[in-house]
Amino acid sequence: MNRFKNKKVVITGGSSGIGLFTAQQILAEGGAVLITGTNEDKLISAAAGNANIHTLVNDASDLTSAGDLAAETKKIFGEIDGVFLNGGRGGIRTPDRLSPMPVFKTGAFNHSATHP
Repeated sequence: MNRFKNKKVVITGGSSGIGLFTAQQILAEGGAVLITGTNEDKLISAAAGNANIHTLVNDASDLTSAGDLAAETKKIFGEIDGVFLNGGRGGIRTPDRLSPMPVFKTGAFNHSATHP
């Protein structure tokens, strides 16, 4: 299938997991992607050997970085055909370290348009 032939998509949180898998699927179907993340080494590894994958170190949890993402997207693609807002905050805690506040903060960040 070539559902993404000549399509340009931005994926936040695209250096691993679901974001990277999505980027790989779009690439396999003829598209180009700009992936973002906070770990430059992961971004470099994700883009290795593919001219249709672009990267940007960008923290989706920092609203002031949205302007940088917009400017880089315009510079690379001009206009885009889609965006996957996959960036978020999370963590792993053992049951003995689990408390309501970290769960609340993660949920509040990942489900609000204005982040604390």
